[in-house]
Amino acid sequence: MSTNAADSLNVNTLGLSDEDILTIAEVATWLDVKQSWVRSHANRRRQPHLPSLKLGKYRRFKRGAIRQFLLRLEAEGVAQ
Repeated sequence: MSTNAADSLNVNTLGLSDEDILTIAEVATWLDVKQSWVRSHANRRRQPHLPSLKLGKYRRFKRGAIRQFLLRLEAEGVAQ
């Protein structure tokens, strides 16, 4: 990520709450990565594993879970 993760995690930035459900495209846009990156990390093919929900054939993400994921990476010194 090009900016400090804590700065980009403000829930009010997009008018979303931590309970909102995001698509792969929305998560990729938020994290500024390719959709294939989101898929491979959500499907647990790559580390770190991105928390996600499987709804039939669809993969969805709780905004709060992604936010906590980023905070954990930042605390571990992975996201810089």
